[in-house]
Amino acid sequence: MVIKLEDIAREAKVSVATVSLALNNSELVKEETRNRIKKIAKDLGYSPNAMARGLAKRRSETIGLIVPDIESAYYGKLVRCIDEYVREMGYGLILAISNDKPDVERRIIKNFISQRVEGIIITPINKINHDINYIKELNKHEIPYIFVTAPYPEIKAPCVMVDLEDGTYKLVKYLLNLGHRNIIFLAGSPKVVTTAYRINGYIKAFREADLEVDERNFIECSRINYEYACEITNKLLRNRQDIDAIITINDMMAVGVVNTLKEHKIRIPENISVAGYDNTLFSTISPVPITTVSQDIEKMSWNAVNMLVNIIKNNDTKVESIFIKPELVIRESTGPKL
Repeated sequence: MVIKLEDIAREAKVSVATVSLALNNSELVKEETRNRIKKIAKDLGYSPNAMARGLAKRRSETIGLIVPDIESAYYGKLVRCIDEYVREMGYGLILAISNDKPDVERRIIKNFISQRVEGIIITPINKINHDINYIKELNKHEIPYIFVTAPYPEIKAPCVMVDLEDGTYKLVKYLLNLGHRNIIFLAGSPKVVTTAYRINGYIKAFREADLEVDERNFIECSRINYEYACEITNKLLRNRQDIDAIITINDMMAVGVVNTLKEHKIRIPENISVAGYDNTLFSTISPVPITTVSQDIEKMSWNAVNMLVNIIKNNDTKVESIFIKPELVIRESTGPKL
């Protein structure tokens, strides 16, 4: 007689989903309950092969979420919103953090497959990822997935994200209209899709104004955090005397630029204008409130969860990506070139 998940659930007086999660060591099930269910499975003679067959057919009622980090205000809010909307849809959320490392992301995908999550929301790492074939493993296991905040262009899957190109275009156009021409852009690697989108927006604004783009103004940052922004700003001030404005890939870096300029007694925006991206708390608590581009994280999160749940329930394979329009938020850190 082949022992099924229903047999274990009946004996343990829990749901089939709880049995599935427990046998996959999910922390969604209390350790005491997991151990009790595993003992019942062993006593009933539940074999690994039978387990694999059962897990392949049963619902876990969970959705996996992968994010590069949890410390930034941007990703923190994203996780909070997605968790809320996932619960509203009747699912549990399993959160995993890739730490911006491909090998960690690979292990997470493998774990999600073994846990039989019903779908996965992937926030790609912010570095060059040369081998993403491990994501294609999800197709073999018939686990639907979507991207949020950015895609892996090599993978054909729907994505929900803010139009980063349009946001940077609006910001740079605004600065050009203020008379600024030497606009430094502190960004990541242009080989990373999120940076490429932003650079395209920067170039579009210059070309629309019939102005040449100075490639020296694109600064590739190996780290996109506060400390590195301070470091690179100090270096720029030593080597450049013609800076009109500095824009950054996120608000945290913009605060680093603001504080470094203030240390050098450089007035903001009278001498140099500064702008960030994301419209997080950093942009409002800065010594000089920072002009930024707002990403509607709540709207992005809702669309992502709604899209994935529709795919799970309706097996819809023709879902289109969603690009959400950003908004320019003007504050005291930018002003006309004097």
